[in-house]
Amino acid sequence: MTNTNLELNEATIGFELSDEYFSNEKYFSHQEVETVKVWVESENDKNLWISVLPNSEKWCFDVTTTELFNHDQKMATGCDRIKRLIEIGQIKLGKNSIACIDSDFSRGISYLLMNDSVIENDFWYTTIVHSKENIIYSIENIKISLSKCLKIHFPRISTFVEDLVTKISRLLFKPFLLNLICYEEGIIDKKNFDNNISEISKTLKNIHMISNNDSNFKDINAFFDHILSNKIWEKITEDLNCFFSNILGDDNDLYLRLDKTINHLKENNIYDDNIYLFFRGHDIEEIFCSIFQKIIDVKKRGEYFDVEESARKIGEDLKITKKRKEQISNSFFKFKSTINLFPLNDFEKIVFFNKTYYRLQNEYV
Repeated sequence: MTNTNLELNEATIGFELSDEYFSNEKYFSHQEVETVKVWVESENDKNLWISVLPNSEKWCFDVTTTELFNHDQKMATGCDRIKRLIEIGQIKLGKNSIACIDSDFSRGISYLLMNDSVIENDFWYTTIVHSKENIIYSIENIKISLSKCLKIHFPRISTFVEDLVTKISRLLFKPFLLNLICYEEGIIDKKNFDNNISEISKTLKNIHMISNNDSNFKDINAFFDHILSNKIWEKITEDLNCFFSNILGDDNDLYLRLDKTINHLKENNIYDDNIYLFFRGHDIEEIFCSIFQKIIDVKKRGEYFDVEESARKIGEDLKITKKRKEQISNSFFKFKSTINLFPLNDFEKIVFFNKTYYRLQNEYV
């Protein structure tokens, strides 16, 4: 008989998955290792949290999603699903059963608008920044990943990466915060809030219009200058200023609230150059990914050109030249896959999220 023919209820899985259940597993192990069940939102979140969890002989972490819970005939995942299973007693959190989730807006920047620090509930561990994409696209990880893709030492690209990320972060700073304030104070509803986030993101994605087709771009430094000085920034700035003005209108009180919020966030080390870490993660990935891939393509084209030039000078056989170009092509990685697969080694350098990292390290020693 299949599950679809069963009458399912909250007891379908047989028993609750409590903290005590996982704690008692050590009594069935010769090594007395304690199991910690780690509940994450989706399969895509596993790699991040596996990397963050401490390496310990005492603790064994089992990172999983909620898909196997079918008491209500649902194969669902996500933060709301974890919360629901806790509410009905199917999951009980404790030292041996913890939840690791994205902060999103509600547990991250929106909470900080009204409070002095981020939420740190027992047995709940959050990204603090919006989501895992914001951790992956931290400046340090961008530098490391891009240097791998370009096959050059990352200090050579460090200044450019910092300049580009800071430029984008500062552009979205006030429009993003104003939108958050309007939502938190009930001036706009959730639908309008989401639409405004999408509008900000769409405007910033205009950097994708920066072309790398000019044959002069065989050197990445020339392309770096082209990116940072491109006229598209004037259009982006104008559109975001217009967006900001339309929301603000003539409301002087709202402007004063924005100014107060900016000063409040500074107390939590949130500034215009790092606010992008609290913007919607999927959008941050889409904003940055395309432009970094274009840089890689310029570097590849430059290496092709060098091979062709040297082959022409020595009269190299075309088949050999083709093979050398194939080797060059195979040596370049795609940016998106690289930054998602490349392990984050030093979480102490990942601002904001390092608080969660330290919590886990100190809790499971």
